[in-house]
Amino acid sequence: MKISFLKKSTLLFSTLVLILGLQACDPFGVKSTGDLTTLNFDETDFHGLDLCLSANAEVRVGDEFKVEITCEESVMPYVETEVENGILKVYFSRNVFDVDHMKIVVTAPSWDHFDVSGSGDVEVLDAIEGQSLHLDVSGSGSISAIEAHFDVAELEVSGSGDLKLAGSADALDCDISGSGKIKCFDFLVNTADVEVSGSGDVQVNVNDKLDAEISGSGDIVYKGSPEVNARVSGSGSIKKF
Repeated sequence: MKISFLKKSTLLFSTLVLILGLQACDPFGVKSTGDLTTLNFDETDFHGLDLCLSANAEVRVGDEFKVEITCEESVMPYVETEVENGILKVYFSRNVFDVDHMKIVVTAPSWDHFDVSGSGDVEVLDAIEGQSLHLDVSGSGSISAIEAHFDVAELEVSGSGDLKLAGSADALDCDISGSGKIKCFDFLVNTADVEVSGSGDVQVNVNDKLDAEISGSGDIVYKGSPEVNARVSGSGSIKKF
């Protein structure tokens, strides 16, 4: 009887440890539920945004740094922000699913760097300017800017994401791998270097020189009357609008 009791106690203890261990490993994540709540996060000295979750982010230009995040109560404790090398990163510390109403409003004196990984969307609602602009979408997210004026602009899409840009630059570098789209008909540049691998599409507006390379079924459409150096392997095309 004593041995049987010890076996049962050991089994009960092992089961309890297993349950606690599974909870600690967070196998299913946190479901986004509850009323919407808004918090301000105390971050400063950033000029870029790295959005690592599914949310709509509004980017503003202003004298003060502000980070305002709205989401369901159940997931707010797992929202994390940090600034590294001038880039504000927003992410979840645990696996979160069914996020439907998350909104982020960020303000800084200047902006020149935006990354989206996943299905998040970034919309730059004020004019931005500077020397070098970097936009990168990996996944199905998007970035759009209503007015940007830079010396150099580097745009990259990997996956099915979209980039839309208006304004101007001296030089533009575009790279798409996947089925994404880069829409820059309203972004006037002097020179452009465009590379498409896959089924992605690029629209550019170029004054002087366009270097264009396609490997796959993607298309490059350009406005303006630049000198065009074209290289195509596959069924893709390079054509004037």
